[in-house]
Amino acid sequence: ARMRAGAVAPPTDAFVLALVEGDGPSEIRFEGRRSFTLGRSSKADVHFSAKADAHSEMCSRMQALVAYSESGYEKGGRKGGPGAYLLDLGSMHGTSVDGLEAGISEPIELREGAEVLFGGTEGLTYHVAADFTPPSSTRSRARRGKARG
Repeated sequence: ARMRAGAVAPPTDAFVLALVEGDGPSEIRFEGRRSFTLGRSSKADVHFSAKADAHSEMCSRMQALVAYSESGYEKGGRKGGPGAYLLDLGSMHGTSVDGLEAGISEPIELREGAEVLFGGTEGLTYHVAADFTPPSSTRSRARRGKARG
């Protein structure tokens, strides 16, 4: 599987990962980026502090990548639709979405209501709080999904 060329940055308010358990950032957003990395490394775009709690310690230095693609992804000759996709970056304890293990070659689409675990069942737990609306959509920006809280 591979991410297709032509990916564009999503609207900043269209998506949020909201913290459920652990001491990571309370919300994670794209903030104008096309993609971002998550992990304990200071080089990760979203930094999980290993000193914060035991949940963060289960995360790898470079745990995962979240990317938005307007054109989707290709896997086995099938094309996925526009949206946000998560890839594990070879972390020790894994990354999963609703119990499905993510891999560098197996992107998993992030949909509203999904539970995302970084660092296995003892790691950080996030909830996907809003779906993406593709930038080419005719829906107005004001009607796009906002974080629920």
